[in-house]
Amino acid sequence: MLIFILINGGIVMFIGNNKSTELLTALIGSIPVLYLAIHIQAQGGYPKKILELASNYSYGIYLMSPYV
Repeated sequence: MLIFILINGGIVMFIGNNKSTELLTALIGSIPVLYLAIHIQAQGGYPKKILELASNYSYGIYLMSPYV
């Protein structure tokens, strides 16, 4: 993950800000996150339980937010 962060930072700092840079950084950032999600889903265990618990609470907070 650190390698992908450094690559994205280097692209933004040295190439500049244009449409091709935005697409490139989006792809370089999305692919590792997708890999991490698939890895956590397949492995299960403690990280998956924490994310499922956070998912349940965040949906409850979303439903109650208009009333607060």
